[in-house]
Amino acid sequence: MCGILFSNSEKLTDAVFYSALCELNHRGPDSSGARRFGRVRLGHTRLKVIDLSDRSGQPIYSRSGKTVMVFNGEIYNFKDLLKKYAVPFASDFGDSEALVELFELEGTDIFRELDGMFAAVFFIIDANRWVAVRDRRGVKPLYMYREGEAFSFSSELKPLVILHKRATVDEFSARQFLQMRGTFGNRTIFKEYTFVPPGAFIDNGSCKTYWRAPFECEDSPPTIEELDSLVSQSVRTRLLSDVSVGSFLSGGLDSSLITALSKVKYSYVVGAEGENEFEWSRAVASELNTSHTEVTFDAAKFKDIARAMVHRRFEPLAIPNEVLIFELSRHIKLKTTVVLSGEGADELFLGYDRIFRWALSTGNFDVAHFANLYCYGRVVDIEPIEEALDKYMHLGKPIDIVMAFFREAHLHGLLRRLDFSTMQSAVEARVPFVDSNVLNDRLLSVRPSFFIHKNEAKYPLKKVAERYLPQQIVYRPKVGFPVPLEKIFHDRPKDKSPYEAWLDFNLATLREIV
Repeated sequence: MCGILFSNSEKLTDAVFYSALCELNHRGPDSSGARRFGRVRLGHTRLKVIDLSDRSGQPIYSRSGKTVMVFNGEIYNFKDLLKKYAVPFASDFGDSEALVELFELEGTDIFRELDGMFAAVFFIIDANRWVAVRDRRGVKPLYMYREGEAFSFSSELKPLVILHKRATVDEFSARQFLQMRGTFGNRTIFKEYTFVPPGAFIDNGSCKTYWRAPFECEDSPPTIEELDSLVSQSVRTRLLSDVSVGSFLSGGLDSSLITALSKVKYSYVVGAEGENEFEWSRAVASELNTSHTEVTFDAAKFKDIARAMVHRRFEPLAIPNEVLIFELSRHIKLKTTVVLSGEGADELFLGYDRIFRWALSTGNFDVAHFANLYCYGRVVDIEPIEEALDKYMHLGKPIDIVMAFFREAHLHGLLRRLDFSTMQSAVEARVPFVDSNVLNDRLLSVRPSFFIHKNEAKYPLKKVAERYLPQQIVYRPKVGFPVPLEKIFHDRPKDKSPYEAWLDFNLATLREIV
């Protein structure tokens, strides 16, 4: 897990590039490096997770010396791919060495076979060709700037602002953020910067898709036995590490099941004084015999920490518990470098009860009704909501539209928030319900009635969890890491809800620094 930076802009100086790279040191505090090839520059900050030797430092060259790469993430099936393609001298490779060799051998075709979370930029030196790629689901971020033939890529937004000295708030994105807690369609809050789309790569300026989520539903759901095997395999695969692995443990279904299946030693929970899930998480930790850490968050410090996070991120925060996860990650880093998280389970298994049940029961999709269920505050601006949904409207059925939106657009924002909140403390968060080719390939095209059965949301996942956890944990209401917004924003205007005050606070903080 690392920070990567690339640019082929001839306007840059080495000093500016290194200054931008330093802004990624929190993502990779173990080492850093940069290489220049004419106007092409590659930079990297490394967090050692797989292969702790300096051999996997980056930028990393292929053994032939023809290709150089910067890479952020983990490739879990790299050993299988090395065997499949008979890569010579590969017995002691880490995933970074494996990836640059496999790319040189198979080119962009190898992207379809990678199981993992990743963002990478390759440079083929003699051909003066570069390729930037992002994982299927967008677990790892890859921000982009383009000016004519000049491209820059980064793991975070702030280094790009330093490189190009431009940051104009996109007012449409700001409107969308205030209604929907995020931006959509690969836009950022700034006009000048976008994302490389998940499941895509950019080859010398040409964007190509190598994977798309299947939106068509089939009538071939797995048995509970098969689902148990798939989820267990996904969790087990994400234990690949040369450093210690822990797990978030709120005491809810998703984190409790991951903790149970992983059998990790360390578990973690965070909450505010008097508003937390410590009792539930403590009960699960006792059941699973983990070394459990409870972090009590001081609500009086919330605004100061949130403001500092916005200054570091150069983006507004979306969900208040980002601040809590950031604080928890600082404590996790004392014992653990990798943490498992339950993000994606609600999207994959239709866990947002009121929205998915409405979509299953209604005959026609009504944007205003969806907005009233989805937006945290008054719906006063319908246009940005319609724009976020437009890509999915051709699917017709309300449940298909809602499933596709949550599993792609909503999930993308969720993963961005998790990455930033944890990597600020050099903690790598892994998401077994998301970055698993096997699990997602099997479930993304399964009909929605499989996931909500007899009015029970996430029914099949709960049936799997019954095998490993007490019934009262499996079937208790979902809460998450609660934040006392009413108390924190007690001085808000009377016409604002606590969540509206939170969103206004973030956007106002961002405007202070650009």
